[in-house]
Amino acid sequence: MKILLIVNLCTHYRVKLFELLDKMYDIRFLFFSKGERYYDGQQHLGNFKGEYLWGLNILPRVRINPKLIYELLFYDYDVLVKCINGPLPILLSFFISKIRGKKFILWTGLWHHPETLFHRFSFPFVKFIYRHSDAICVYGAHVKKYLISLGIDKNKIFIFQKAADNSLYNKSISTERVDSLTRDLNINGKKVVLFVGQLKKEKGVSYLIDAFEKLSRDDVVLVLIGKGVQKKYLQSLAAGCGLDGRVLFLDYMKNDELYAFYAMADVFALPSITTKTFKEPWGMVVNEAMNQGCPVVATNAVGAAAGGLVRNGINGFIVPEKDSTALREALGNILNDEDIRSKMSAASKRIISEYTVESKAEGFRQAIAFVDKN
Repeated sequence: MKILLIVNLCTHYRVKLFELLDKMYDIRFLFFSKGERYYDGQQHLGNFKGEYLWGLNILPRVRINPKLIYELLFYDYDVLVKCINGPLPILLSFFISKIRGKKFILWTGLWHHPETLFHRFSFPFVKFIYRHSDAICVYGAHVKKYLISLGIDKNKIFIFQKAADNSLYNKSISTERVDSLTRDLNINGKKVVLFVGQLKKEKGVSYLIDAFEKLSRDDVVLVLIGKGVQKKYLQSLAAGCGLDGRVLFLDYMKNDELYAFYAMADVFALPSITTKTFKEPWGMVVNEAMNQGCPVVATNAVGAAAGGLVRNGINGFIVPEKDSTALREALGNILNDEDIRSKMSAASKRIISEYTVESKAEGFRQAIAFVDKN
């Protein structure tokens, strides 16, 4: 069986998965967003048969890839796996595979369809693809529940765990190294609330800053790692709240450097919110942070919370989105009680050990086996 897997980019957290799938199957990978860059500024590849394809944006949301069309029409594959990204690539992939009599597997993390005029217009087409895909791979139970609510056959939906390469983030780190890091940041002796991600509206960082102000704790600092269009606004917001010196803005860091910051944190926060164009499909930073035993406070708009990685009261708290008061209470419950923090830390390490690249590949294996016999 020959498999063609088409996705927009090979992000850093997909490399190990693709290398494992390459060992399991006769599979080729095509990435149709060459010229675009993920937030780490890189285009990754690994030990698998993969290729980035140049494309041209003919409209703001419409990208055409001539070689992709050629590969879809003439490459000898039996099963096509396609992510839901890219309106033109998904339509071409679906219809050409169907015309050629090939099996089609959709890969999606959407659990809320965007509400722009473009997306409202496109929804009937997306729903048609949901219904007529031979199988669907989804990030977690939250996505499966969403698809079932649309009337999609539950028997053809397979969950593949959203897993990071845990070995990048669960490295042992000495107390001396952590102390050195906090001294360098001039926060030695302080408790740390950590956020890692893009500083954009949908990440809800303004609500986190508001919650942090309401904590009224001089012995706690908020560390924000990332860049984005809201950075200056958020810096101004923190200054306006009188939080100078207590909210630290650090630039984007490479993934192999982040584990030390996760080890430094007493609690990790991901306060994402729903917008017209976005609802957090998962939040890989949660996986990363849990590898260093971080308790997690996340909103109910975070896929990792809705999908079961963050377990309320076990390894963190799940709070309503856009609710600064609930965020403050959750952060305070962890920071004020070392016994709770310690138990949640141990639970994070235990739970994340079950989210592996191998367990993620299992969802693909089940989907491929399903289409092979149907």
